[in-house]
Amino acid sequence: MLDTFYLEMYYYPGLGHHSGHYVIVDGYDETLQTVHIVDPSWIVRFRGELPLAGFKDGWGSKHIPQYQWMEFQISEPRQRVSAEHVLTALHRNIRTMYLESVPSPDLFVGLNGLKTLAEDLERWKKGGDNKARAYLKQLYDQARPVIIERDGHGRYLKPAADVLGLPQLAEVGEDLRTITQKWIVFRNLCLKGYRGKTMATTLDKLHGRLLEIAALEEKALTRWSSTVA
Repeated sequence: MLDTFYLEMYYYPGLGHHSGHYVIVDGYDETLQTVHIVDPSWIVRFRGELPLAGFKDGWGSKHIPQYQWMEFQISEPRQRVSAEHVLTALHRNIRTMYLESVPSPDLFVGLNGLKTLAEDLERWKKGGDNKARAYLKQLYDQARPVIIERDGHGRYLKPAADVLGLPQLAEVGEDLRTITQKWIVFRNLCLKGYRGKTMATTLDKLHGRLLEIAALEEKALTRWSSTVA
């Protein structure tokens, strides 16, 4: 485990705070005094050399639990999925994103959920800064699995395109990668918002960002559904 505060000067796009982050150590060059690491993070994927001094700073940081290691074994290769399984997964995701009603008013699902959240952002300006900050903190935490899911869907469409023989799906995957980056920016704005003072301005920015994401999602879904119809 390394401290992201020290990784930021090399490759990690952080916000100047300390947090523990696992990376894979894949080699060490004694002559060059470098450590080869692999970082499969959902925020940024990196593979390359880290100066030994920087690695030690991050590894020995007093701000994170000390010297944590994890061992893992490479699993057996998975069986190749069939075209039927791929289509089932794709249609399920499409139906979820187009879902117009949800089983609970506390759930945000698909395009309807994005529009509802955009309306809530407008209402938060009337509830006072302290309440808005509390909402933004929750939104910051809840955006993390959304980003991971969107990134995963985007990457899944590349092998799905190969299985189905539909190269257009890989292009939709690139659309979702763009949307993932938009979500990362949105989440960072949430963090700055609940730590900052200009709440109304932040909420306006978030509202605009969310409408942009919703439009991109709808455009990608249109391409996605027409490709696998």
